[in-house]
Amino acid sequence: MRQFLTLIFGVFFGIQIQAQTVDSLYLKARLAYDNGNFTECVSLCNQGFQAQNANNVYYYHLRGRAYFKIDQHNQCLKDFGQAIQLNDTLAGVYNDRGLVYLLLLDYKLAKKDFEKAVNLDEKNAEFYFNLAYVCTKMIKMDNAIFYYNKSLEIGPSNYDAFVNRAYVHCVQQHFKLAIQDYDSALKLQPRSADLYLQRGMALISLKKYKDAISMFNRAIKFKPGYYHAYYSRGRARLEMKEFKTAILDFDTAVSIKPDFEIAYFTRGIAKLELNSLLRDAACADLRKAARLGYGEAYNYIKKYCE
Repeated sequence: MRQFLTLIFGVFFGIQIQAQTVDSLYLKARLAYDNGNFTECVSLCNQGFQAQNANNVYYYHLRGRAYFKIDQHNQCLKDFGQAIQLNDTLAGVYNDRGLVYLLLLDYKLAKKDFEKAVNLDEKNAEFYFNLAYVCTKMIKMDNAIFYYNKSLEIGPSNYDAFVNRAYVHCVQQHFKLAIQDYDSALKLQPRSADLYLQRGMALISLKKYKDAISMFNRAIKFKPGYYHAYYSRGRARLEMKEFKTAILDFDTAVSIKPDFEIAYFTRGIAKLELNSLLRDAACADLRKAARLGYGEAYNYIKKYCE
């Protein structure tokens, strides 16, 4: 089951702007950006470059962010690069450029920029969060934990950091630590169906199936029709050898999502376990899973259905 990762794209610019250092045109451009008028923001920044005494660092950074919003990533990178050439001490510009590299899946360059950002500003929780995130994508899990810890030391109410650190703990099979992080996140968002689902999956890994079922029940309560929760509850019941109720959960999951390949596969396994008379129905499920792309089903088809 897929875990959930989130990423913050900061709402601030990372430059401490003083009123006397910007002109009225810049403020108009910034207002256009804040109002979601990104093309207008670009146009105003272009005018700003022509203005006498214009502070180009601000304009390059602002226009770069506007370009990001309209998916002109090459122009965005050029502007951030120009801003850094003019002033290489601005942590926010490095952070923002790192986010663009991250979006473009260039993790090495993203990591390099996030590292520069945290070196320039060691008190910014968001920069550590982004560095932790890219370490996760690079499968550098110990580093990711270190930087999520740093982010949470600075910002102890960062919901996303708790969720992402829990994911890393699960990858490292430290499920008790993951549950602690899910608990911290649930204090911040107590009605999150996704969190209850993920906490339940960690409990399955600890073989605490009844507790896991309780989590999946809550997930369904807060998100009716949540097929992942029905499937996961079915898995827990299958582990408890409650085959009939497991099959009912798998039935619900595939009724909501008819192409849910793993649910067909697991329902087939449950039918094989429940009664040999259900072999034909089980094989139909296994074949359905295989047609939908679930490769493991072929091994079971060969063993039970040929």
